[in-house]
Amino acid sequence: MEDALTLGLFDPDHRGRARSKAVTSWGETKSFHDWMSDPRVTVHRNLILERLRLGWPPEEAMTTPSGTRRRAA
Repeated sequence: MEDALTLGLFDPDHRGRARSKAVTSWGETKSFHDWMSDPRVTVHRNLILERLRLGWPPEEAMTTPSGTRRRAA
């Protein structure tokens, strides 16, 4: 959860509970939590969080197989 908080995907509300922020991918906007249930997402959530932190586009972060390095732009 710390990675998600650091990345800004979760934002504590006034009750001290975290709520998920929206992530847009494939033309759809959903909470990070909802994306984890999407069948197009094929990568573990911790890897997605790390990739998003590194600046990967959401589609690539959620579908590129583990162990694959992203080419420099």
